[in-house]
Amino acid sequence: MCVRFASWRTALQRELDGLAVEAPPVAGEVPRGVAESASWVSPKLVGDVTYRERTSSGLRHPVWRGLRFDRSAAEIEMP
Repeated sequence: MCVRFASWRTALQRELDGLAVEAPPVAGEVPRGVAESASWVSPKLVGDVTYRERTSSGLRHPVWRGLRFDRSAAEIEMP
């Protein structure tokens, strides 16, 4: 693992740790398989993710591109 990536990942983990919440901050029921292994955070950060396509089971070939500081979480909608 690259040192630059490791330090960036550590910084992101600290941000997420500070946003931790007990219950899922989403409307509706969360599938049991997801809920059992999930760590929940308050939706304050915006991430940039590209993907090849969206399927019924999720995103195909997702690629994390980083945080977006030019957008607020309130203005984001799933396509």
